[in-house]
Amino acid sequence: ADYEWTVEDYAGIYETLSEFTMELKEYMVTVIATKTDEDWLENVAKSKTDAPGIVIGNNGRELLILTGFGNVKDADTIKVRFHDGYEAQALVKEKHTVSDVAIVSVNIVSMGERIDTVKLAPLASSRVESLLATPVIALGEPIGESQSVCYGMVTWENGEVDMTDASFGILTTDIYGNSNSSGFLFNLKGQLVGIITPKKPTTDSRNM
Repeated sequence: ADYEWTVEDYAGIYETLSEFTMELKEYMVTVIATKTDEDWLENVAKSKTDAPGIVIGNNGRELLILTGFGNVKDADTIKVRFHDGYEAQALVKEKHTVSDVAIVSVNIVSMGERIDTVKLAPLASSRVESLLATPVIALGEPIGESQSVCYGMVTWENGEVDMTDASFGILTTDIYGNSNSSGFLFNLKGQLVGIITPKKPTTDSRNM
């Protein structure tokens, strides 16, 4: 006999996705940038920005963390808060202003034994196979709010989009974003497949 799907089945699917999402969050960090500003009356004020980041590398000396460049630009100090709440000092290692991405680094020695608990996000390649219609999970700030989570699928992919000093592969999803959206896209294998950035290649794609 044909199986009759129920509301409980539907809820179970989302419960499974929720459990999987909690595993993915272990790759995520919060990048905390502090800036000091001085007005024309020489009043000094400090501002702090929290932004999503993801651990993508370990070169034996440093952990390498991908985040948005706009979040750390002109920062006086940068800290990285890991999944377990531990915070470490960080520095901007590399930046690419056109795509608004940056790599910040954390000294491994400063972390001691905690380094053994840090997980590196596995990276997928959109050049290997088509991602069209692939289910994805968006983590970070996909709706512009910290720690938000969205589920969706890739609705369109473009091989290459050329911009100044850069060439990008573009993915769009059915996840509704806004001008403050940022974060990362994972497939259901737990691999990083894309970066959500406020920088858009066209003016009419602000909510993609």
